[in-house]
Amino acid sequence: TILVKRFEGLSYYWLRRMWQTVSDQVPALLPEERTEVYAQMSHAARADVSFYILIFLSSIIAYLGLIESSAAVIIGAMLVAPLMSPILAMAHSIVQGNLRLFRRATESTIKGVALAIGTSVALTLILPQQLATAEILSRTHPNLLDLIVALASGAAAAYAMTRKSLAAALPGVAIAAALVPPLGVVGYGLGSAQFQIANGALLLFVTNLSAIILAGAITFLLVGFRPARAEYGQQMQRGIIIAIVVLIIIAIPLGLTSAISRRNIQRVHFVETTLEEAVEEASAFVHDISVVQQGDLLLIEVTIYDFGQFDSQDLDRIRQMISDAAGMP
Repeated sequence: TILVKRFEGLSYYWLRRMWQTVSDQVPALLPEERTEVYAQMSHAARADVSFYILIFLSSIIAYLGLIESSAAVIIGAMLVAPLMSPILAMAHSIVQGNLRLFRRATESTIKGVALAIGTSVALTLILPQQLATAEILSRTHPNLLDLIVALASGAAAAYAMTRKSLAAALPGVAIAAALVPPLGVVGYGLGSAQFQIANGALLLFVTNLSAIILAGAITFLLVGFRPARAEYGQQMQRGIIIAIVVLIIIAIPLGLTSAISRRNIQRVHFVETTLEEAVEEASAFVHDISVVQQGDLLLIEVTIYDFGQFDSQDLDRIRQMISDAAGMP
């Protein structure tokens, strides 16, 4: 008997070798364990009354935590929210090539997202007008670090779902994934007509969603899941390729945001250094500095301890020096 195989090319050969090396290090599931996980994913893809009740309650908790700028309350909302379950079911259905399961999980996810945003919009309209807190603003400028956290969270969630002994890790994964708080910020932005806030938070949620699906699918592959039928293999490949393309598209604005954020941090550091050196030349010293960019203006709040030799001319000279160095008033 002679077995003949088409030459796969060096790039594909080394890619397959790398995948095999990594997968050999991950304990594979037994057939009965895979059957049990499949049953769990089938159940997780179906949204029942309890799912909607928990989404509704977690949305209220998350919104109040955002308004009060309470990290503890927001963490509690993450633990209550069941949104991770249908998202993992989407990842599992891609690996299985199961379109019916994928449609069911996608429908549940969309309905849960709509309920969370709708609840937050309603609370924004009902409650007295609230200013955007630090917890709200922190979820409006996602960057590449958020993408990396979401990838790690998705992999951890999928791996923990396949091991009964790791079930205790799922609450921690839910906190790291942070799915409901960004939706609360989206609802706040829509309800208060601050669409820039809503757009930024929506980008963060889509980043988390796509990263969790891709990382979860790869993790399910590593632990031994494969399409139930040979003809489903192309559907699996198509689904993974689409997830990768979506993640690359999302990574572009995240990379731009990261670059802008890094440039602003460098500018703030430069301004602080320049200010401290200039003040020390005038026989004074700086106690604390706050530099915030507001549009095309740098707002600097500083406490200076003076010993009698610091005057208004020194202040004008330092202001002009910082403006020239930073390239903005």
